[in-house]
Amino acid sequence: MSSPLSYHTFPIHWERVNDIETSQLQGEMRVRSALGQMIKVLTIGWEHIVVKHPDLKDKFGELVQTIEKPETVMTSKIDSAVHLYYRHTIEKKYFCTICRHYNGEGFLITAYYTYHIKGERKVWPTTT
Repeated sequence: MSSPLSYHTFPIHWERVNDIETSQLQGEMRVRSALGQMIKVLTIGWEHIVVKHPDLKDKFGELVQTIEKPETVMTSKIDSAVHLYYRHTIEKKYFCTICRHYNGEGFLITAYYTYHIKGERKVWPTTT
């Protein structure tokens, strides 16, 4: 039995994201985070997120922007290698993207909308 999710379908509209047409993504793309980490975003991972959070279906560009230009980044209360990237939306909510960091790289875990910033410690922007 084949899965309804595959590498060949990417449930987003044609748009430009960092000069890459999202319709051309095959398997994965990498996004440099505000913290300098290269975050791997797998096509299949994004599709699973959209199944769980259908309101994100056309929000891939917002996901990339949140990783690249967040307003706040927090570490997880449970795992300091997990970072929560937050960016305001026009609906008075935050777009939250959760990524795991490891040796200068990382990967997308999930994404969702929330009304509150959560996390253990603010790591970006840094205060001097």
